[in-house]
Parts: sequence; C-alpha cells; structure tokens
Amino acid sequence: MPLFADEVHIAALDFGGLVTEEGNGVYQQLTREAADRTGITYKESFYPAKRAKLSLKRGIVDCTYGPVEQQYRSLGKENLVATSPIGQFKSYIFTLKGTPIIELSALKDQRVVGVRGFNELYAPAIRKGIHIEYLNSTSDTFKILQRGRVDAILGFLPDMNKHLDQLNYNANAPLMVAADRIFCLKSSKTIEFIDKINQGLDSMREDGSFREILGEHYIE
Repeated sequence: MPLFADEVHIAALDFGGLVTEEGNGVYQQLTREAADRTGITYKESFYPAKRAKLSLKRGIVDCTYGPVEQQYRSLGKENLVATSPIGQFKSYIFTLKGTPIIELSALKDQRVVGVRGFNELYAPAIRKGIHIEYLNSTSDTFKILQRGRVDAILGFLPDMNKHLDQLNYNANAPLMVAADRIFCLKSSKTIEFIDKINQGLDSMREDGSFREILGEHYIE
C-alpha cells in the first residue's frame, strides 16, 4: 500500500537521455528504483522544460528534475526541498567536429542556440551580452547545428553524450558545473517523499547500482 494517498506528481522534462518522454531516462530509473526500495509511489508527466518549470511554480505539479540552486531566486530557497545529487552536469560551447573550438568571448559574433526553459543555466553567456536562440530540446539544438543554421550550441554533458563523436568542445573549460536533483515545492507530502527517495538513493550508492544505472552518464 503506498505511503501517500495523494501521490507526489513529478514533471519530467527533456534532458537528453537523462529524462525522456518514454520514461526510460537514467534519472527516472534512479527515481523508480529508490521509490521501490522504500515502498513509495508517485506519478510523472512529461512536459517541455519551460512548461515543466511553470507548472511547478503554479503548483500544478509538486516536483521536477534539475539543479535546484538556480530556482532559489524565482521560487525561494525556503519553499523548496531537494534530494541528494542524482547526477552532475557541465556546460560547454559545442561546435561541429572539424570546426574550430569557440571561446565564450567570441560568441557575440556567432549564431548560438540553447534549450528553452534552462535560461538560468546560460548566465555566463548572457552576462557577456550573447544572444541565444532557444529551441525545445537538446536533439533540436543538435539538428539545427548539423544543418549549418547556427554556429554553436550552449549545451551540457552528459546530455550531449550521444552526439559527442560529431562535436568539438574544450573539455578543460566548462562554463558551469552543477548537480542535478529531484526538487519539490515544500509541503508535508514532499518532505516525506524526498526523505524516502534519499534513503533509496543512499542504499543504491552503497551497493553500486546507482553508478551502474547512470552508466556513461556518470560524471565525477
């Protein structure tokens, strides 16, 4: 019998293999396994990133995936609860293989694309006055780069992993390094949910299944 009569509702958003519409992303696998180990249930719906965050802000959903620190300004740190890290990401400037690596200072003269709904993660570029065109998903940004319609992607690892054989970037110069988590609007329901998920994640780290599930998406 589930612990919650009123299940926690998670907004899943496209994270390039980490979270997918099909529900088979590695973050979703971690969440399911942690929930199974601690006997809790939840429901999940898939949204574009911008709509997922808006739905959380409006209280339509309880939780979502991503870096919680970037939400403190808009939602208030005191209003959020979050799991321990479920993954780490690094942001880079990506160009097509065979083209020069572009440094941040040179992006003002380039056509640059990113993913809609993650605007706060592009702060290093935005502060430099760089104009970014926003698309709906990581795969959309790669397609438009392939077609030569933009010069660079402001993207993330491990999200871009499946395209790396076709991309060029400076691995030694990430623009940002941060942790992904499940984070929720604070309530008695979500506090208990986060506590149980954390218990499950701790158990998975101890037996090695946490790293096994992340596989190639695991970043030190």
